[in-house]
Amino acid sequence: MDYLLHVLILVAIYGMLAISLSISSSYTKLISLAHAGFCAVGAYTSAILCVRFGMNFWWTLPVAMIASGLLAFPVAFLARKTIDDYFIVCTMGIAVIITSLLTNLTTLTNGPLGIIAIPSPILFGSPISSKVEWLCVVVIAYLLFAFIANNLRRSSFGRLLLAIGEDQIFCESLGKNVNLAKFQSFLLGSGLAALPGCFYSSYIAYIDPSSFDLNDSIMLLSIVIIAGMDKASSLLPAVSLLVVLPEGLRFIGIPVGIAGDLRQVLFALVLLLVLWIRSNRKTIISSSC
Repeated sequence: MDYLLHVLILVAIYGMLAISLSISSSYTKLISLAHAGFCAVGAYTSAILCVRFGMNFWWTLPVAMIASGLLAFPVAFLARKTIDDYFIVCTMGIAVIITSLLTNLTTLTNGPLGIIAIPSPILFGSPISSKVEWLCVVVIAYLLFAFIANNLRRSSFGRLLLAIGEDQIFCESLGKNVNLAKFQSFLLGSGLAALPGCFYSSYIAYIDPSSFDLNDSIMLLSIVIIAGMDKASSLLPAVSLLVVLPEGLRFIGIPVGIAGDLRQVLFALVLLLVLWIRSNRKTIISSSC
C-alpha cells in the first residue's frame, strides 16, 4: 500500500511539472529542455533554506519561485525572438549549465553528494510524516495548478498565447506584443516549475544533481506531446502512463544497471507509438475529406 501511495505522490508532483511546462510549450510552442533544471533550482533553494537556515518550508515556496524566475529571465529574454530548433538548443544548453553548477558549487549544493535530511513541511503544528498526508498535500497542490492553468487558458492572455502558437505572424499583424507575451509565458512556466521541485525535495528528503538531469526534461516534454500540445486535460493520464510504466520494471527482475536504459527505451517507444497513431488518424481524416 505504501508503494502505491508513493507512486501516486510522484504522479501528482510530475503532473504539476507537466502543467507548468504546458504553459509555455503547449500555448506558445516554446519547446524547452531546461524545465527539469528550473525544477532543480526550486528544489535546491527550498532544501538549502530549510536545512541550513531552518526556514519554514511554506516560506521557501515564493523564494524558490523567485530564484527559478531569475534564472529563467535571460532565457525568457532570448525566447522573445528565438523560434523552433534554435530555442530548443538554447534550453538544452541551459539544462547542462544548471546541472554543472549544481555539481561544482560544492560549498552551496554539496556537489555530487547532494543534500540530505531535508525536513518535512509543518502542517497544523506537526510535520507531514505519513504518505497519506503527503498524497493529500500534493493532490491539493496539483488541483491548484490545474485551476490556474484552466483559468489562464480561458483568459485573454491565455487566448493570446494560443494564437501565438498557431500563427505568430498573424498576431503581430494585429498589433499584439508577441515578444512580451512569449517572455511572460516562459517566465511563468519556469517559476511554477520550482514549486513541485520544493515538494519533491521535502518528500524524498534527499536530492542530488542526478535527480534533475536532461532525461527528466525529455520525459516531461514527452508527457506534454503524448497528452497533445493543445489538450491540458490529458496531462494527468499521460503522466500516469510514463510514471507507472517504468515502475513495472521493478517487478520483472531486471538488473538495476539495465533498468535505467530500458526506461528511456520505453519512453521512446510510447512516444513513437503515439505519434504514429496520430499521423495515421490525420491521414485517414484527410483522405475521407
